[in-house]
Amino acid sequence: KLESEEILVQGYMFPLDQGEKQKTFLIVPFPPSCPYYPHVSPNLIIEVHASPPITYSYDAINVKGKLELVHKDDLYNIFYRLKDAKLFLD
Repeated sequence: KLESEEILVQGYMFPLDQGEKQKTFLIVPFPPSCPYYPHVSPNLIIEVHASPPITYSYDAINVKGKLELVHKDDLYNIFYRLKDAKLFLD
């Protein structure tokens, strides 16, 4: 029902890019406990494509973007993607 809609999501960054600025990262509902793998089920993970890149944070962040359902993803095994995401500050 929310596919192609702009949504606001709060969560913790799991970085995929090297460096402080993240163009592509996963957002998960809990702080990552392992630096190599997010230990949550695929239905709780959203792959985020940020424009402009977002500075990595250990704190929870709010991002706003266009939700896309992922029908087949062999790389991360995710169900959801957030395109054109931007950091949302209250």
